[in-house]
Amino acid sequence: MMSIFRELFRLTAECVKDCYIQTCIVSLTAGLMTVFVKAGRQKGKKSELVGEFFYAAFMACYLSLIAYGTFLLRTPGFRREVCLIPFHIFLNWNNEKVYIIGNFLMMMPLAVLLMIRTRKILTVAASSAVLCIAIEVSQYIFSVGKSELDDFILNVAGAALMAFLIFLIRKKKG
Repeated sequence: MMSIFRELFRLTAECVKDCYIQTCIVSLTAGLMTVFVKAGRQKGKKSELVGEFFYAAFMACYLSLIAYGTFLLRTPGFRREVCLIPFHIFLNWNNEKVYIIGNFLMMMPLAVLLMIRTRKILTVAASSAVLCIAIEVSQYIFSVGKSELDDFILNVAGAALMAFLIFLIRKKKG
């Protein structure tokens, strides 16, 4: 089953490179596959199946956009750098503010999607940390960007903040 999802992710990433409509089609296919797998296990719960469909479709679309932005937009072999100095990017705030804000916001959709499932802030933060590490290591291996500790810190902080806000909203609603 996992090989199907890996192949689906690969296809989604390729589709994003060419056309957004194709990405939507692949994302919808991922949603349908999830519904059919779930339908085999649960009979008669249509509202849950619809939710599963949209969850899988949104997750596939989000992950394909992450892949597009962090790998496919960049030229392979362009540069291979590592910067492990925390918060160095803030020294040049005026030139880097879009980059800083973008990294802070990048994992927030993941936090929203994971809070739908887990409802645990620590799980969301850990999941976003694992994804960020995978992105940074992959960027280094494939020479498609600069692997920075600041990216990791900003991504995880954004996801954790969003998860905390969702937690507070749920707690307030009762």
